[in-house]
Amino acid sequence: MAPVRLGADLDRHERGMTGLARSTYLASAVSDQRAEDVSREGTGFVDAFLRHARTACAALAAAHVVAFLVVALARIRYPFDLEWLEGGILQHSYEMLAGRPVYRTPSADFIAFGYQPLYMAVVAALGRFVGLSLPLARGVSLASTLVVTALVGRAVWRETGSVRLAWMAGATFVALFRVTGYWFDLARVDSLFLALLLAALYCARYVDRPWRACLGSAVLLILAYKTKQLALPFAVIVPATLFTRDRRAALAFIPTIAVPLLLDAWWGQRTTGGWYSFYVSRIPSGQPFHVVRIPAMLSQIARDVPWLVVLAVPGCARALRIGSLSARFQQTWALAAIVGIVATVVPYARPGGFANNLMTTYVFAIIPAFVELHRAEQTFAPGVKALLWGALGAQLVLLGYDPSSQIPKPEDYAAGEELVAMLRATPGPVLVPDRPWIAVLAGKQPGYHSSAFWEMSYQDRDDLIPTDLRQRLASGYYELIVEGVDPARAQLARRWFAPELATYYRCDRQLRLPGRALSPFTGTDTTPRVLCVYRGR
Repeated sequence: MAPVRLGADLDRHERGMTGLARSTYLASAVSDQRAEDVSREGTGFVDAFLRHARTACAALAAAHVVAFLVVALARIRYPFDLEWLEGGILQHSYEMLAGRPVYRTPSADFIAFGYQPLYMAVVAALGRFVGLSLPLARGVSLASTLVVTALVGRAVWRETGSVRLAWMAGATFVALFRVTGYWFDLARVDSLFLALLLAALYCARYVDRPWRACLGSAVLLILAYKTKQLALPFAVIVPATLFTRDRRAALAFIPTIAVPLLLDAWWGQRTTGGWYSFYVSRIPSGQPFHVVRIPAMLSQIARDVPWLVVLAVPGCARALRIGSLSARFQQTWALAAIVGIVATVVPYARPGGFANNLMTTYVFAIIPAFVELHRAEQTFAPGVKALLWGALGAQLVLLGYDPSSQIPKPEDYAAGEELVAMLRATPGPVLVPDRPWIAVLAGKQPGYHSSAFWEMSYQDRDDLIPTDLRQRLASGYYELIVEGVDPARAQLARRWFAPELATYYRCDRQLRLPGRALSPFTGTDTTPRVLCVYRGR
């Protein structure tokens, strides 16, 4: 509508009006003009809010990336366990470097975890040149996390063509640091597993030549499986992705991955006397599956990442609903998000389930979520876009944490050094089941890890309790044993301790260390609290 003209600017039509008509006309024109101005002001407000919301989200995402790097780089050199299984993982690399098989009869000196060996082998290979340490193992995990971040961003860029959304997607993964248990940089298998798994699916979807995609995906998926068994369910996605591009390549993928895995299992069984399948198959499946934990897991996801849920669920549904069946097979990331939930439920619903299991769901949910945000940006009104970006900003705020809470302080270093000095000064053998790597730092022979003993206890076989451990405890072989609790007073003691420990050792001396007293920064609380000495000594 043209601007209202007053006074001398009235046209002939306006001059021909009566006074009342002219007044009515002018009032109506002014009212319409004001309504249009208000509409323009409203649109301007929404556009301004959208611009500010995008800027705020970018700033918050950058803050999360900086916070993660500060934490990871500040604590990478900490020589003691940030999480109680770190030292046990490193002990596997220690055994490899010593030339001893990892999968062997349980003994007082070593019991394997129920993991595949690739992560520990990579750390051992690097440790041969630079020395074995927790900082080295954490470096492998940190590098793997950066690879995952880059692949998530790259996948979103390939799907949307938006650099902004690619950056936000990668940074959003990093922002999940707290709700996944502060796990990304730990000396654990998860980050390397995700990097290899994500690379395998990325290769299947984006490598142009189908046969190259088939071979590359097979190799990467085998490596992911040799890091963590949960990679295996994702194998169904690769032939589905390749099927419409080249059916022969899709069909060839099945024997390409199956034959090496079968040969590997056969060789593992043959060279370990059957212990390979015991550790990598029977141990992980031996724990009970608690269905009641699944609603709690879903509730935690909805509580921690509501924005991700709100966009990922319709994003996956839309991708798998539109087009022919063969077109739906092409929706790699939607399928991966669904398989990822299954791969999360399996370990989370067991007694050892923890927040790190959610990584497998979140990393694949991010991609369809940001693809859905891109679609919304192309089709929805500015008000809806502003709402979605504002919600993303609120999500990033919700994911915030205090970085200093995850960085060891000088007194934490002092606590570890004090315990190491105590063990080094002990004249005879020592046993630290919750932290065997501390014994190595003290120049002692490491013993078994109590988590491995606990996992093995679900087989309900007394013959699996190492015979040499029972004999050593009965004879007072260990000069000093460091435990988290007194075995005589512990609940479910049979799952954590050989029965001879409470019988032959007295654990009534409190261990007092400075700072956090070596309490883990995440995961199960296994703070070393008591010292045990042989009753007959």
